[in-house]
Amino acid sequence: MKGLKGTVSQLGFPHCEIISGHNTSSLTVIHITGSNFEELQPLRTSDTHVFLNITGFCKFGLAKKRQREENDQQRMRALVKLFLDVDQHVLNVLLLPRNVEHTMLCENMRNMTEHRKVIYICTTSKCRLMPDEEYNLTCGSQEHKVFPQTAEFDDGYEDYSPTFQVFLSNIEPIELSLHENGNGQVWYASINLPAYVNGRDLTETTPSSPYTPPGQDFFHRHKAELETRLGLLGPILTDLESCEVLNAWEREEVESKNTDSEKNQALLRMLKKKGGLAQEEFYRVLLKNDKFLVMDLEKHLPCRTSA
Repeated sequence: MKGLKGTVSQLGFPHCEIISGHNTSSLTVIHITGSNFEELQPLRTSDTHVFLNITGFCKFGLAKKRQREENDQQRMRALVKLFLDVDQHVLNVLLLPRNVEHTMLCENMRNMTEHRKVIYICTTSKCRLMPDEEYNLTCGSQEHKVFPQTAEFDDGYEDYSPTFQVFLSNIEPIELSLHENGNGQVWYASINLPAYVNGRDLTETTPSSPYTPPGQDFFHRHKAELETRLGLLGPILTDLESCEVLNAWEREEVESKNTDSEKNQALLRMLKKKGGLAQEEFYRVLLKNDKFLVMDLEKHLPCRTSA
């Protein structure tokens, strides 16, 4: 477009955006000079045009601000609350609105976990989250497992259900990061977990009684009883196969045995050979599929004493 300087003082750029009270500033004008460009603030924005005052003819273009800038106005103040389920060795992570009542939340978590020991983890919790947006939680160690991989932030909180669960393999300090899809990290915390297993404070352990992860400890203490007391193996084998502790051929070998006792023994022999991580997964799977068996065995577990 060409013309004498000063003959045109204003341009109107047509657009098809739906303009509402919260996104009137989402459209902007780009002024291009050579290989450089700058963002210009429009004079005003109507339902059909973006207007800009000009002093001469140059290259102009209409652009829309990044979605994150627009969404920042819609974010709500939120909290990340952490509860450690001591008996199941699971860290429950809840994404909640900032106005949640803490006493009611703690009471609800106690009711959800029935008689199990649950500890509230005090840490930095404030953040800003977008309702219905997807988030993923990561932890610094690959030994822990996070489920699910992604979850939406629901600003309704009637049931206080965990948004994420971290299945712990040890009691070492853990780093947690919450990421919004496409927009990076929105929350971070470094946490020293209380050292509890089966209700016993593991900070009391000494070099003569080293810490053993709960799944491995359970496996070795109760292996003989598990040979005769494991129930339906089908769901257990399915879960072990899905988390790649067993492959299809190993599952077939277990199922080919004639009696339930022989099948149990075959599975336990495989887990013994596979080592600690496999035994931790087995413990988690058994808690899911036959938690009353685990509870019955663990209630007879004696406290280890320091030498």
